[in-house]
Amino acid sequence: MLVQIFTLNLAVPISPRLVTVGRFDGRHPCLACATSGGRVFIHNPHGDRAQGITYLNINKNVTALSAGRLDDTSETDILLVGSPTDLLAYDVSSNKDVFFKELPDGVFAMCVGHIGALASPLVFVGGKCSIQGLDITAQDVFWTVTGDNVCSLALSDIDGDEYEELVVGSEDFDMRVFREDGELVQELSHSEAVTFLCPLNGRRIAFALANGTVGVLEGMRRLWSTKMKNQAVCLHAFDCNLDGQMEVVVGWADGAMDVRDPRSGTVLFSEKFPAMIAGIVQADYRLDGTETLMVCTVEGEVRGLQPIGAAHPLGSLQSPRGNPSSNPAAATTAAAAPALAALQGTSPEPTRPTAAVPMQQLQRAQRSVQERALKDLLQQRNDLRAQLRNAQQMTRATAGVRTITTADAPITAECMLRASGSTSQLMLVLSAPLELNFRMAVLSGEGLFAAEKHVFYPPTPTNSLAVPITPSKNAPVTIAIQALIESRANPSHFLVRELSATIPRFARFMTASPARIQGRVSLAVPSAYLTKVQKWVSENFLLSTPLSGSSTSVSFVALDNGCPLFISMEAELVIATPDGDVAGDVVQALLEYLGMGDLNSICDFPQEIEEFTALLTKVNECHAARTRLAAGLADSSTLVKGFVVRAEDARSRGDIVSMKQCYEQLGDLNRDLMGAYTIRGNNHAELLARLKDLNAHIQRVARWRGGKAKAGTVALLREAIKNNDTALLHKTIKIGCPAS
Repeated sequence: MLVQIFTLNLAVPISPRLVTVGRFDGRHPCLACATSGGRVFIHNPHGDRAQGITYLNINKNVTALSAGRLDDTSETDILLVGSPTDLLAYDVSSNKDVFFKELPDGVFAMCVGHIGALASPLVFVGGKCSIQGLDITAQDVFWTVTGDNVCSLALSDIDGDEYEELVVGSEDFDMRVFREDGELVQELSHSEAVTFLCPLNGRRIAFALANGTVGVLEGMRRLWSTKMKNQAVCLHAFDCNLDGQMEVVVGWADGAMDVRDPRSGTVLFSEKFPAMIAGIVQADYRLDGTETLMVCTVEGEVRGLQPIGAAHPLGSLQSPRGNPSSNPAAATTAAAAPALAALQGTSPEPTRPTAAVPMQQLQRAQRSVQERALKDLLQQRNDLRAQLRNAQQMTRATAGVRTITTADAPITAECMLRASGSTSQLMLVLSAPLELNFRMAVLSGEGLFAAEKHVFYPPTPTNSLAVPITPSKNAPVTIAIQALIESRANPSHFLVRELSATIPRFARFMTASPARIQGRVSLAVPSAYLTKVQKWVSENFLLSTPLSGSSTSVSFVALDNGCPLFISMEAELVIATPDGDVAGDVVQALLEYLGMGDLNSICDFPQEIEEFTALLTKVNECHAARTRLAAGLADSSTLVKGFVVRAEDARSRGDIVSMKQCYEQLGDLNRDLMGAYTIRGNNHAELLARLKDLNAHIQRVARWRGGKAKAGTVALLREAIKNNDTALLHKTIKIGCPAS
């Protein structure tokens, strides 16, 4: 499927996930990577430098690296370097800064491109619960908040409207889709933090999770996912078999690289590297008109791969040490010289016919593909033979004995609430006929168990199995069940039955008596929606008794923390609960079900207003302390210069006593400076924590509304915080963003 074209040994360590490629002079693709010591190096095999590597000293920990065009009228890519405190946009060819932007929330992820109908491209930066979109002038064109620290960003047309949306993966295990106005249009929960996102063809997007899971979504519907023992370091989309569809290229922490079918996840090609994969990019790196897949390792090795059947001009890239590529296809022959000279010259020569990759190399690659296909077929044959042997043994053992087979056994699985002493417990109940007994059940469901799978053994074999379930989030979860069942007539033979059960979104709530609740959200939902609201409640909660046609209210209490929840549908839809997160979950799920995208609400959460105000006060105090500390450090720096000058002057005059006094005072001042620096560092850490909490509060308040009202609420809250306008803050929390 893929054939190796060149290998480079850059002899420079590469930081994982910090690899990009760009045409920084508008013509030649260059590889840019972060390395140790707060530096970024750029490899350009097309320039005049003998080494081909230049360094950019950032002097800060590099947390994100990207490249792209921020001006559609220019052919030059801009190098974008993110750190824990700021973002640098750097013009490599002109050796100057395009802009430098301080970002207190930090830079954890970046992507560059167009979103929606906005005319100019933006660089999107994800930090502590916030996402910003900056243009080439560093103006804040896009801003919104998310539930937790941002891990990954990508631009993809998820809804198929021919405009790209911003897809965000965060540490709260959620994937969110935003439009250009900041409106949250879709949301999907996973079992772990979403560490990487990669757009594919059409509405497909590949994802990787922190627990080693990789998969593909179409829209927000999962096509497939698989979990490996190693963590995925990077994802890339590349047409490896020239069929017009982008395959998923995955780089793993153990040095493996595999290519997977985007429809099924089947491994189509794999290769092992001697070190951990740092990043995967693609570019026409040899300027031969063919895109090359470039796989980089943390030790500085770069391999170029191209699909079998693509044009493979014979040539090589020079390594930084001046040694030719180790690839056999780039052997030093007379036919390779013109291609090499054209590649390393200041301007490429016109394209002319060149030799193809040696036939032996193509034959080896084709044999590898055929051997993998044959291995898969042999494995399928062995599996089918084993199943046939087991079926024949079961038939002989049960001859003349009535037994229930896998196909006709009426085995069921459902979730229900069962009393356990004075409390209730959510249970997954498996039931089978009296002729069968459960011996074991293997359960798997995202976010339900500490491990990937949960194995449950009953104390004694029984035809009814009850497994306790504890959902951690208000989200529907499908549980995959593999039950090991024995027949009472023939206990020596077992059968395995695969089942599935779905836990409702709010299964952790049980019906209870109404209670006095402080905290409510009122939505102007027409009374004609009463029947739909009742149906939604029946589908998303576990009710002890079904709702009647005249029921206009229902009360619940959470099984884990006793949080009350009251839903009423009379003159307006009222959701009462002291937990703002629960209120947001109910509002978002209900509006999605009713199909009411844009809807404002009136909210009354006194505790939320108090916490928001107190948090804003603490942020202002941190900013004021930061200003005072900065002024004190500046004054101390001036004193340091004075003591050094006086000490050197005393030394030149031979006044040793005065010189010692100056250096003693300088030592005392240095200790004071170190203490002040520690205080400033602690203040900065507290400020970042408060800003994260502030963004989380903004997200919580916004989720009490839907659509444009939600995006407008975020904008108004940000304006209130920026201007320290407490009145506007309180007003926005209560009434949101009314329609103009």
